Amino acid sequence: MMGEASMAACGMDVHELNQVIERSLSIYEKSYNDVPRSKHFMECYDVDEIRPTEEYLAVYDGALNVLSNCGIDF
Repeated sequence: MMGEASMAACGMDVHELNQVIERSLSIYEKSYNDVPRSKHFMECYDVDEIRPTEEYLAVYDGALNVLSNCGIDF
């Protein structure tokens, strides 16, 4: 997700990027103290096929959606 966000942000104006950061911070700063427990690789992937689980894909898609709503075009 970070790689996709970085690639999508390439070429954006610094002022635009600052606005994206401000928007995303306003969403996430409320939950800094309530961060969910991190998960191990085997909890996020089917280790036999090295494919992401449906739950992990939903988290990934949700993060991309939030960033898209904050102004990054994927």
